[in-house]
Amino acid sequence: MKVTIEHIGKIYHYNDTFNAFVFLAAINTGYGEEHGGKDLEKFFNKLYACYLKDEQDANIARLADFLSENWEECRSQTENEILEDFYIVNS
Repeated sequence: MKVTIEHIGKIYHYNDTFNAFVFLAAINTGYGEEHGGKDLEKFFNKLYACYLKDEQDANIARLADFLSENWEECRSQTENEILEDFYIVNS
């Protein structure tokens, strides 16, 4: 299944529903509106990578919120560093 999403005037194409699900979690944080869509693809890619890397199966919405709230710091961190900080805050 292919999924096409239009968000803030930009078209995003995904080859599966899981990517669309992660994208939905990313935009539900309000990240796109807050930042005018700037770096939304980088934000999505970082969220997607963290979610796949996570061995504790974090709630995707909570992880997306954490990433959005801490984006300036998280954008330069590795997935492991982000997940470590996420679990410290959410322990």
